[in-house]
Amino acid sequence: MLDRVFVDYFDVKTPLNQLASVMVQQQSLTVDPYDKTAIKAIERAIIESDLGLTPSSDGSKIRLNVPPLTEETRKSLVKVAKGIAEESKVRNKTKLIELNPVSSL
Repeated sequence: MLDRVFVDYFDVKTPLNQLASVMVQQQSLTVDPYDKTAIKAIERAIIESDLGLTPSSDGSKIRLNVPPLTEETRKSLVKVAKGIAEESKVRNKTKLIELNPVSSL
């Protein structure tokens, strides 16, 4: 979920997973930064990522409450997953054709 979050850390776009550990709990995620001075930058990156999550910080960790999925949200996530799967199939087929071109007779 947070794999696509990039933090502006010392003027370099850095993936969140390189700056903090992420722990999954029942209905929340806990982000524990390795460098505590990066908390504000991490919060800003999460807000700007359009994930729909609001970070709350206690000064050393960031908590993200994940709301339960509604039926509408589940259906939209299924559509996204099917789209990603279809794109992967097309990409794989294209690569296969590039590697093994069919010769015309």
